Amino acid sequence: MNNVQKSKALNNIECPYPEPFLLLTDGLYIRDFSHREDEYRFISNFLPIIDSVIEYDNGKTVEKNYLVKGFMVDGRTLPTVNVDSSELLTLNWVVSKWDASCIIGTQYGAREKLRYAMQTTTGNAKRRVQCGYTGWKKIDGRWNYLLPGHPSCEVILRGKLRSYLREDGATDSDYAILTGLLQVPIAPRELLYPTLALVFLSPLNEFLRRAEREPKFIPAIVGRTGSMKTSYAAFLLSFFGNFSSTDMPMSFRDTANSIIENSNALKDVLTCVDDYHPSTKGDEAPMRSVMQVICRGYGDRAGRSRMNSQAQLMDASPPRGNAIITAESTPNIGESTTARLFFLEMNPNCLDLKLFSDVQKFASDGVFRRCLSAYTDWLADTFLANEKEFVTDLQRTYDRYRLQCREQIGSKVHARVADTVACFRIGFDYCIRFLSFCFPTVDLEIYREEFEKIILKLAEEQGNYTEQDRPTHLFIRKLMAMIECGEVWLMRPNMSGDPVSGCVGYESEEYYEIFFEQAFKQVMKFCEGQNVNFTVSPQALSKALAEEGIILVKNGQNTYTKRYGGNVRRRVMCIKKSEVKNIYGE
Repeated sequence: MNNVQKSKALNNIECPYPEPFLLLTDGLYIRDFSHREDEYRFISNFLPIIDSVIEYDNGKTVEKNYLVKGFMVDGRTLPTVNVDSSELLTLNWVVSKWDASCIIGTQYGAREKLRYAMQTTTGNAKRRVQCGYTGWKKIDGRWNYLLPGHPSCEVILRGKLRSYLREDGATDSDYAILTGLLQVPIAPRELLYPTLALVFLSPLNEFLRRAEREPKFIPAIVGRTGSMKTSYAAFLLSFFGNFSSTDMPMSFRDTANSIIENSNALKDVLTCVDDYHPSTKGDEAPMRSVMQVICRGYGDRAGRSRMNSQAQLMDASPPRGNAIITAESTPNIGESTTARLFFLEMNPNCLDLKLFSDVQKFASDGVFRRCLSAYTDWLADTFLANEKEFVTDLQRTYDRYRLQCREQIGSKVHARVADTVACFRIGFDYCIRFLSFCFPTVDLEIYREEFEKIILKLAEEQGNYTEQDRPTHLFIRKLMAMIECGEVWLMRPNMSGDPVSGCVGYESEEYYEIFFEQAFKQVMKFCEGQNVNFTVSPQALSKALAEEGIILVKNGQNTYTKRYGGNVRRRVMCIKKSEVKNIYGE
C-alpha cells in the first residue's frame, strides 16, 4: 500500500497515537520498516482512547478502573465505557462493551500493537480519585474530611448510605442556630448534651484511633413507641447528610454482616441502627443476635471474620465511626454486651414539638450539614497542621477525664463507663471550642460545666442497666419471680419428708437454702420460655455468687450438706436474704 490517505470520515482528526501508527481511510495501520519499501499493516477499524484513570479507595485496597472512549473509522462515536484494570490490556471487553463491528486485524501482533497504541493515550487521561468511605483522608499532603459532595474527592456511597452529604458555606446565622440548641434546648439536657457531644466527637475518631483511645461504646436511645426516637436520631444524623425518620441508614432488620460492612465505610461520622423492637417471638433471636454483633463490633472495634467464595479468610472490617441505636426497651443481651451500651432514656412528650419542628426544617435546609463542614475545616486549619501534637493532646485529655471519672464514681459502675465519659467530654469540649471560635464574645463555659454534672449523673445510672443483665442478679430475679408465681416452691427447715416435685430448697430466717443444680435448671428453663439470654454455666454462676457475697461460703465451699426435719440430709447453697432484698426488692 503506497498511496496513503488520511481518513476523511473522521474529519481529518489526527491519529491519537504516535508514529509509526497512522490513520487511513479504512482503519488504523502501523508502518512496517522491516522491508526496503514501507508497508502498512492493518491494526483495527476503531480507535480506543483512555479518557480517565479512576482510583477507587475502599479503605482497604486501591483499585484502578479506566474510562475508555472510542471512534470507528466510519465516523461513529463509541460510548465511553468503564473497564476494570484486570481486563483493560486483554481487549476482550471490546465486543461486549462496544460492538462486534469493532474489528482487530488478524495479522500476527495486531492485538498487542493496538493495546500498546491505547496505552500511549494514558498520559493525557484525566485522573479521578474515588473513595468508598467517609471521614479523614490525606490528599496532596493535607487532611480532608470526606463526605459525598466534597470538592476534591468523589465519595461513592451506595444504597441506604446515599443520604450522607457534605454541604459548605456556613453563615453566622447557621452558627447562631446551632448555639441556640444549647441556649433553648429542644429536649431534656440529659438527652441533648450527650448526643450533641457524640456528633462533635465523631470527626475526632481518626485521631483518637491514632492515640489508641478510640471510642468503644454505643449510646442507646430507649423509649416507647411514639416518643419520636427515630426522628430525634435523624436530627443528629442531619449534621452528616440529608436524613429523615423514613430514610435511616441501617435497621435491626438488616443483616449483621451488612451493618458491620457499612459501619466500616462510615468512617469518622455518626450513623444509626434503628428500631430494636422485636414484634414477634420469631423476631427476638435474630434481633438480639444483630445487637450482640453491633455491640461487640463498636465495643471492641473488631470486625467480623468471613470467608470469601474461595474459602479464604477475608480481612475483618471493624467499625470506624460512631453509632447510636434506638430501642423500645433495654435489650436482653448479657452483662458483658450491655456494658458496651450507654443508655439514654427518651420519654413520651420529652421533645418540645414546636422547637423540634423548627429544628427539623433547619436540618432539611442544610444548616447542620454546613456547620459540620465548617467544624471539620476548623479542625484541619487549627490542629492538623501539627497532627502529632494534636494526637498527643487528645490522648492526655482522654486519660485525665477517665481518671477523674473513676475517682468520682469509683467502682459503682462497669469499668468501661469511665472510658465512655472521657469520650463524651472530649466531644462536648470541641463543640464548645468550635462555637466559641464562631462567637468569641459569647461565654459558653456555663454549658460545659452543666454538661460535666449531667454526664457523671448518667454514668452512675448506667450501673442499673448492667446489673439487670449480670448473671447473678438475673438468676436471683428469675428464681424469686418463679417462687412468687408458684412455678417452684420452698419448704420450711422443720418440715419432714423428702421434697416433692417443684421444690427447689428450704427457706430459713436468714437464707434461701436451695438445691443449686435443680434451681439452676428451673431458672434456665424459665428464661428460655421468656426468650431471655441466660447462657452462664452453673460453675461460673456459683463462683460469681460467692465472689459477689450473695451466698454463704463455708470452708471455701459454695454448697454444703445440712440436716433438715425428719433427719433428712441435703446439699444446699445458702442465698442471703439481705442480698436478695437488694437485688429483687421487698
